[in-house]
Amino acid sequence: VKTYSSGMFVRLGFSVAVHMRPEILLVDEVIAVGDEEFQRRCLDHLASLRSQGVTIVLVTHAMSIVQNMCDHVTWMDHGVVRAQGTALEVVGDYLHEVNNEEASRRPAEAEGTPEPGANDEAITIEGFELIDANGSISPFALSGQSVSVRVHWRATQPVDPPQLRLTIESEGGVVLTTTALEPSSDLMPSVGRFFVDYSVDHFPLSPGNYIVKLVARDSTSHVELDRFADTPMLVRSGGYVIDGMFDLRGSWGPIRPEGLG
Repeated sequence: VKTYSSGMFVRLGFSVAVHMRPEILLVDEVIAVGDEEFQRRCLDHLASLRSQGVTIVLVTHAMSIVQNMCDHVTWMDHGVVRAQGTALEVVGDYLHEVNNEEASRRPAEAEGTPEPGANDEAITIEGFELIDANGSISPFALSGQSVSVRVHWRATQPVDPPQLRLTIESEGGVVLTTTALEPSSDLMPSVGRFFVDYSVDHFPLSPGNYIVKLVARDSTSHVELDRFADTPMLVRSGGYVIDGMFDLRGSWGPIRPEGLG
């Protein structure tokens, strides 16, 4: 095996260990070295061992694996036990601290550049902010938790209320969702600075990097007044694991027998 790569060597060691019918299995970040197919096979086999009563001690930074596999979790920080309890409780505590540390490092304002539209002197989109459940500005949204996208714009001359379009794309440019604030008399057609919140009770996107686009159109929705350049939006885990790109937020109904006729 001297010609094996480090990743292949670890995979071989894991394969040997799990097929020796262990009573106690210690797994230290092994699953992370494999590709998607290998990881799935590993998790399936670990689930099988678990169902047979094998004690599995799993050392990992993968929060989704922790929540799906572990009955009891201990959070270690430089050799110090920070928390112990159920997977949901400890993962929530860990992510809460990580999110707070990141929030203290990042500026709260969205970074972007206004792009002049056909009538940029009338309306200028100045940017957006993410507002968390406590009403505070946050550098990121949390999966599964409430968040508001607060859009700011400036009117330099009296105009009819604009139509605002908010688009969220993946880093690869795939449009994930688009929503529009239609022109309304609630927005006074006057000069000044304005903002409006688009609120989501349970933010459905999984953790990752996304792109936000903002466009202001006139009340007919045909004339573009201003466009805000593509702006990064961060989504972090808030202790709620989404297996995939987004959560449908659907619900399963009760199991019913098929009819006989």
